[in-house]
Amino acid sequence: MYIARIPNRKSKPAILLRESYREGGKVCTRTIANLTNWAPERIVTMERLVKGEFDDWSGEMTSGEIFGVLCALKQLADQVGLTRVLGSAAESKLNLFLILARIARGGSRLSAVRWSKQHTVADVWQWKRSMSVV
Repeated sequence: MYIARIPNRKSKPAILLRESYREGGKVCTRTIANLTNWAPERIVTMERLVKGEFDDWSGEMTSGEIFGVLCALKQLADQVGLTRVLGSAAESKLNLFLILARIARGGSRLSAVRWSKQHTVADVWQWKRSMSVV
């Protein structure tokens, strides 16, 4: 598999995920997906994935900068008393996350869910996998 950039005359190039194979001694290509409308970061990540850069991934999750942001905001929420007011139920943790995500990133509840899926929020906050923010 590979990423192909097909130039168009007056519009941006088409970005396609393709596969090459042999059929009767001829090299043929098959388009698997059209990635043209994807965000540039996702396309770059897909290129890296196809090239095999993640093949040696050990399976350990990393939290990156999101851990620092959530940790700092959670400590601030503890100092202000927000976590005490919300309680300790599972829904309270989700509500606290939505509040802190709005502070950290702004945006809607759906954008907070997407943000949490891109990072290890569930692991950092020790949520069960079955819990859903939406």
